[in-house]
Amino acid sequence: MTISGVLFAISAYFTNELNVGWGGPHAIWGYLRTFYDFFAGVLIYRLRRYIPTSKVIPFFSFFVIIVIIFPPFSSILWKIFTFYVMPPWALICGVSARGQHIVYGDKWFGRLSYSNYVTHWLVLYVIALVIPDTNNFAAVGLAVVLSVMVAFLTMKYYDIPVSAWVNKKFDHQRREASIPLLSR
Repeated sequence: MTISGVLFAISAYFTNELNVGWGGPHAIWGYLRTFYDFFAGVLIYRLRRYIPTSKVIPFFSFFVIIVIIFPPFSSILWKIFTFYVMPPWALICGVSARGQHIVYGDKWFGRLSYSNYVTHWLVLYVIALVIPDTNNFAAVGLAVVLSVMVAFLTMKYYDIPVSAWVNKKFDHQRREASIPLLSR
């Protein structure tokens, strides 16, 4: 995780952009960005029992939203901090809750986050095609509403059924493997 994070920060610093994407000369950095997110999540998951319970989650979440919406600095280092240091901190705060309810709807938003992560670019591309001037608040509001709607539909009709099927299939295989051969 550290290696991919450092490499990504170096590439963002020299290219002066965080959106290194999947096309053109920056295609390889898209994989690096994905590896960083994946390894950060795995590391935090493995260390979750050592993370102290925190009551600052709502305040930290509000701070993250304010910093992303109204960035105080426009330098690339601030952007790196905002998008690649603060989200793991937010994840650590969430992991430290250990089953406690943080805010109303937190479980629903947590389940929705993966579907939103997978589908939000599709919504943004469609809006950019339909509304060429995306620098207005109406386009931003439309993007937020449509992203949540598409993520919800994806979660309800794809993510939850597929997860249930996979869990059922592997749970059945685990039970069969745990039965001694003589009793079969």
